[in-house]
Amino acid sequence: MKSILVIFISIFFLISFRITSAPNRDLTQIKVTTWDALGYYYYLPGVFIYKDLKKLDWLYEANSKYNLSSHIYQANPYKNGNHVGKYFLGLSFLFLPFFLVAHLLATNLGFTADGFSAPYQIAICVAALFYVFIAMLLLRKVLLKYFSDSVTAITIAAVVLGTNLPIYVSLDSALTHNYIFLLFCIQLLVTIAWYKQPKPQWALLSGYLIGLATCCRPTEATMLLLPLLWAEFNADSSRQKWALVKQHKAHIFWAIAGGFLGILPQIIYWYHITRNIVYDVGSKWVFLNPWWRVLFGWEKGWFIYTPITMFFVIGLFFLKNLPFRRAAIVFFLINTWIIISWFDWRYGGTYSTRALVQSYPVLALPLAAFIQYTLSNKWRYFVIPVFGFLIAVNVFQLYQFKSGVIHHDHMNRKYYQAIYLNPSPTPEDFSLLDTDEFVSEKKILSKKLIKELNFEKIEVGYNSSFLFSEFNVKEFFIYSSKKQYLKIEFTGENSEGLFGSTLCARLETTDNLKQKCIRLHIPINKEKSASQCAFYIGLEPRLRRANLKLILESSYGHITNNASIKIFLIES
Repeated sequence: MKSILVIFISIFFLISFRITSAPNRDLTQIKVTTWDALGYYYYLPGVFIYKDLKKLDWLYEANSKYNLSSHIYQANPYKNGNHVGKYFLGLSFLFLPFFLVAHLLATNLGFTADGFSAPYQIAICVAALFYVFIAMLLLRKVLLKYFSDSVTAITIAAVVLGTNLPIYVSLDSALTHNYIFLLFCIQLLVTIAWYKQPKPQWALLSGYLIGLATCCRPTEATMLLLPLLWAEFNADSSRQKWALVKQHKAHIFWAIAGGFLGILPQIIYWYHITRNIVYDVGSKWVFLNPWWRVLFGWEKGWFIYTPITMFFVIGLFFLKNLPFRRAAIVFFLINTWIIISWFDWRYGGTYSTRALVQSYPVLALPLAAFIQYTLSNKWRYFVIPVFGFLIAVNVFQLYQFKSGVIHHDHMNRKYYQAIYLNPSPTPEDFSLLDTDEFVSEKKILSKKLIKELNFEKIEVGYNSSFLFSEFNVKEFFIYSSKKQYLKIEFTGENSEGLFGSTLCARLETTDNLKQKCIRLHIPINKEKSASQCAFYIGLEPRLRRANLKLILESSYGHITNNASIKIFLIES
């Protein structure tokens, strides 16, 4: 029972990852109903606590108290004076039993029963872990119908530990992805059951799952492709499949009825708020010019940060004579095209591409087919160690993402290379988030301190700047054939005031301008009393008589105390 062992190892890891990710290891400080997740969640306190889904004054008050989001963008003002949710409400049905338990506990244990205190946050985390545990058991059941227990074990390990799924189970627990992951697992089992023994209840449930998934996230209507294209892998199988459907054509109406039941709550909600049964939430698509960087980009590319997913795609070529061949291939192509065509290709703050996470149960099928092939020949001596390595790298990177070393939005190639499997990145490494100029310590020929500035206190207002210093570089420039750089090092007391603050070095002449800016709030400072940042700016010949200005810019105001800046002249 290797696959059962893998499931328990995986859920143990997910629980541990959740606990160790809590601020100060204190579960009562967890806060997951934030930002986009707030848009999926607020329906529950709106209905059960505040009895209001229209005006939402209580939501603004909760945001002010708990700092859930920068502003309330999760609900749009409507022309009749109401507020209509930007995010669909289907997920709230999956939250519901855990929310009710949390409300009961909050009421009886002395917590504020307002929908956002600690019991509610913990309940959503428990919901995410519970549902993904059930999903793994169901996925195991699906895989064992076609593959051995060993293949199933490796597949589940790859899907759960080798991808970005843990982020959306253990950290961003209130987003849709791990919940729809479960719905896909159920849909696979229901589809298999209908084709094995067609019954109206299977058709009804299949349709309902599609409707519910769509009510969670509209793009999940692609789930329809699974029952629609199942049991098609060659011409004969296709004819037999459609003959079976024709024989039970009444089941089509049962499926449609189930789908309608799944999306009905959303229609009722829209009518309740707007007096219309459809509301445009404002999503935009560029189907003729998709964002391939979603898959291959250094910002958060799927194949870059979770490379084990390449084997999901390779496995599509190993599905001969398997009943899900056409369903898996067509689903992957259409679903992926939709995801890479969304106008906001970054999908917010993410590790790898979060919008593909919920489709992993479907992609586990071709992955398992590939693993089965490799285990039956000498390729297993290469592929299995590669899988082990990629899973280990992913687990390491999950912790890097949790700590902020892997940035949620601003990654690039040079920075990723600098931190790849690097347990102790330096301030110089972090500068590559903002600049491409970097001098390896091994290539430094000389380093001379040319200026040191000290400040007891640095305080600036909202969206303000502060001029540290200005001087002419020629005072310190040494004529040489070697490449020369200025290295600027910043040290200051660690402070949240550093968030949103940048240090800029600006080289100016009458004809030229060069500027480099780096953020001062970087993750290696979180456990230290002093914040340290460093970066380089190249001194091209045209700039060796330039004036250097050091400027601190802040988006939020107040910076730090006991700050110092050192400027070095570097030759390499």
